[in-house]
Amino acid sequence: MQASPPERLLAPIVWISLGLMLFLTFVDVMGRYVFGAPVRGALEVTEILMGLLIFAGLPIVTLRREHIVLGLIDTWLQRRPSLWRSRTVLVDMIAAAGESALAWFTGFQALDMYRYGNALPLLQWPTAPFVAFMSLMSAAAAAISIWQLVRTLKGQ
Repeated sequence: MQASPPERLLAPIVWISLGLMLFLTFVDVMGRYVFGAPVRGALEVTEILMGLLIFAGLPIVTLRREHIVLGLIDTWLQRRPSLWRSRTVLVDMIAAAGESALAWFTGFQALDMYRYGNALPLLQWPTAPFVAFMSLMSAAAAAISIWQLVRTLKGQ
């Protein structure tokens, strides 16, 4: 299956974040237990990488329609095409609303963080750019959900 443009753009962020988290955790654990010297700021960097990983993956998961589902209900609904379409419309509407709300609130949070100069306690990195990225990715996922909803309603 060919990767879509959002996937080609965001998948490297996901993979690099995951790889850096694994490497940093390994080095931190080795440093802590073998050498008695943990990596300074490892927890803060891990938190940032986790946010990048989750929110860069959100538009990809939305585009692929791979959100978590309850298999028992889906198995029953797949045998009823009219209900399956209604379920798809409902899921798209809920996803679009949730992702839009997340984009809205994280966007305002990023603005507040920028205004007040919020930074990570130990490393003193500004937090606003990371939260702005989360807002942007949530907005992208919401746009994808709306696009999918329109396509479903048109019968495509």
